[in-house]
Amino acid sequence: MSGALGAEIRGIDLEQLDAATVAVIRRAILEHLVVFFPGQQLSVAGHRRLGVALGDIVANSYTPHVDDTHQGVTIHRSEDGYVADVWHSDGQPRRAPVKFTIFKMVTAPSRGGATMWTNQYAVYEKLSAPLRELLDGLTTVQRSLVNPNEQSTHRAVVDHPETGRKLLYVSKAHTIRFVELTLGESRALIDYIVDLSIGPEYTCRYNWSPGDVGIWDNLATAHYGVNDFDEPRVFHRVMVQGPELPDGAHRWPAAADGQPRTMVRRDGTAGVVGQFTERLWTTSPPGQ
Repeated sequence: MSGALGAEIRGIDLEQLDAATVAVIRRAILEHLVVFFPGQQLSVAGHRRLGVALGDIVANSYTPHVDDTHQGVTIHRSEDGYVADVWHSDGQPRRAPVKFTIFKMVTAPSRGGATMWTNQYAVYEKLSAPLRELLDGLTTVQRSLVNPNEQSTHRAVVDHPETGRKLLYVSKAHTIRFVELTLGESRALIDYIVDLSIGPEYTCRYNWSPGDVGIWDNLATAHYGVNDFDEPRVFHRVMVQGPELPDGAHRWPAAADGQPRTMVRRDGTAGVVGQFTERLWTTSPPGQ
């Protein structure tokens, strides 16, 4: 699909899969990072079977299932406000993030509504040696935009559990800060590396049609839903569970302002302050 990532596969019926074909698909995902299967007639049951063939299915608690029979197959409608127009990786704030995402377009707008991906291997490998060395020693704090209680720490640079290659695991949607850097330093570095990673030389773009299926490596990529449409856009999604990632590099101590601070929301509930939620907080209890 581009020089950086992406491939289109034809001649496979995803409704009828054997173990050998699933193995071929897995290898293609790991090589090309995102693969597309145009014009499929994939049923909800077949979508779930494909997910199970690739691993254990996991779903967000806040996204609705297509029906009660096929748990793990979720439905996302643009008219309900689901347009993920921010660079992110699915499940990034979890201790064990999503490994693969399987996306089936149900209703596509007549124009617009594409999705973009960026190759996080390539971004890391193109950085200068000193900057790679710095990032190798940093720990990120990741938090869900939808569920503020979903938070974890990960290494900024992750060794992919299947390929062994190093990848940059940072996004503007979920990465709040680097523990070892001040908040200001964190914001500057996050902005720099994310802005770099979405350059055209690292990305591909896919225009969906109804029935198209895309599967991507959710660790080695970040993706973005292009919000340039005004017609209904509906898709089904299955996510495959990945392994737990190391919680941090532990190369340097936390910055003076890098420790989580328990504060009190205006509604009286407690939580942890972060880059995207500071405006929600009032004052910190003494000593915190």
